[in-house]
Amino acid sequence: MRVTEKIAKTLINGLSGLAVTSWGTMAVYQSWAERESVFPYIVLTWTFREGIHWGRRDGTLIIDIFTKGNSIIEAEGIRNDIVELLDRQIFDTDEGGRVRCYFDNDGIIPDENPEVCHLSMDFTVRFWRKWFIEKL
Repeated sequence: MRVTEKIAKTLINGLSGLAVTSWGTMAVYQSWAERESVFPYIVLTWTFREGIHWGRRDGTLIIDIFTKGNSIIEAEGIRNDIVELLDRQIFDTDEGGRVRCYFDNDGIIPDENPEVCHLSMDFTVRFWRKWFIEKL
């Protein structure tokens, strides 16, 4: 498994806490949602690049929240839950590396369907390799 896949798996596991929120069970998709998805749901996309140090990778995590209806209230509630779950939190990967997320910004994305509310969030993600952490 590549490092980026390990990081993504760790983040998805971190988001699994959304299932116990007041918004009910939340489907989490990678890259694209299924055509007949039940609302609300979120879609994750990410990019990673080499960091400024050999033991670090930097990346961007984009979380798109989709809710039914033209009200922003549900989407903002989910957004707040996601910020609480991810912002400045440290997640251990299965191999012992560390992932930390930093909330950057969010905004409403106009959707062609007026019955869908789409809110997008950006996080900076940092991954430190296990070997480097142990040598500190």
